[in-house]
Amino acid sequence: MGVTEISALSGVNKSTISKILHVLQEYGYVVKNSQSGRYFLGGKFVMFSSKVLKGVKFTDVARPFLAELAQKTGETVNLGVISGTKVLYADVINTGENALHIVNQIGKTEHMHTSALGKALLAYSPGELMRHIIDVEGLPSFSENTIVDEGELMRQIDQIRTLGYATDNEECEPGVRCVGSPILNRQGEVIASISISGYAGRFTHEKMELYSRMILDTARSISVACEKTGVPL
Repeated sequence: MGVTEISALSGVNKSTISKILHVLQEYGYVVKNSQSGRYFLGGKFVMFSSKVLKGVKFTDVARPFLAELAQKTGETVNLGVISGTKVLYADVINTGENALHIVNQIGKTEHMHTSALGKALLAYSPGELMRHIIDVEGLPSFSENTIVDEGELMRQIDQIRTLGYATDNEECEPGVRCVGSPILNRQGEVIASISISGYAGRFTHEKMELYSRMILDTARSISVACEKTGVPL
């Protein structure tokens, strides 16, 4: 939202709104898109939302489904949420028989363009978030396969929206592949994402196809379970 829009909705003059936003930006509660001048929520607000999610037991609802997916695949399963312009690991199930020795830790953050977990979130987020990431933060490389070209990222985002799931072909960690899916509410808004991660040698084309179907089913099941148990999405 922009200053004028916020002023109109709140009834507070634009000068005051600008000062408030400046302070919120300094403390990480909002992020400003330097191209459009519009603001969106920053990492500090995400930390508050994480506490709310914990209070309503969102992760408790999701965890049995994540654990079942880890048991069926034998791989590492992750739950992610947006934290400012990055993806934050809200939960990690690392108990599968083939689970990664490279342990993703709860609270860890990554650039969204580098992983299936992040790209699944990015594909269903407001377009200005992606614009901010590209224009302000850029697309840093973490491996030979990291997407560093805007056109290629946009192509993948379009594909994710068509298929409903994202993939990561050793783009964040060399030797690690992932497949991820967003968790959406009834309005089609992204709330979180989940992913299966494993060593690239085991993630054959056939496995990726199988895991993509499994993760889509799991994401839908989590969304339905949250609605049935009254957890707001």
